[in-house]
Amino acid sequence: MKDGLFVLKAEYPNKVSVLFSADRKALQDFGLDHHRASNPKPRLSLITPKGQPVAEMDEWSLGWTECPVPASSGGENG
Repeated sequence: MKDGLFVLKAEYPNKVSVLFSADRKALQDFGLDHHRASNPKPRLSLITPKGQPVAEMDEWSLGWTECPVPASSGGENG
């Protein structure tokens, strides 16, 4: 994992792609746009710099689903 960067992980039937950015919103917007345009649809995960998942989309999703963040994790800023 890249230090201090959020991760957008896209899982396809036969491959996985990963993007890194310091800007969570940019990754979330990119992931949503990519999901809408893709065929086949990937499973997407948005992960904090500390490795905690904060949002997910499965193949059938129309938008992001926020993941519960444990109180001890420090919230969305990683």
